[in-house]
Amino acid sequence: LAIYSYFGQAFMCLVPSMTTAQILASVFIGLNNFFSGLIVRPQFMTGFFQLTYWITPGHYVYEGLVLAQYHADQRIVIAENNSDYYEYLGCGENNIQQCNG
Repeated sequence: LAIYSYFGQAFMCLVPSMTTAQILASVFIGLNNFFSGLIVRPQFMTGFFQLTYWITPGHYVYEGLVLAQYHADQRIVIAENNSDYYEYLGCGENNIQQCNG
């Protein structure tokens, strides 16, 4: 995740002392992780926080990592009872077969 290193270098150039740059970089990394969907899932962000999800650079970094990992993966996923994915697929108690996605 070189993006954090780049922001750390940018803060070093913009502020007068190394201590201030370290504080700003740690605050940025914390907020970036919080609003990028790593700590709070995107479906729970409402109103203004949806905007922060889409403008946070970490969102695109984590999305790229996940897409690179699972690109062209054709394995079938079997949804477990009462999981969010199970409900998303519309599976119910009347469904006798396994619910695949």
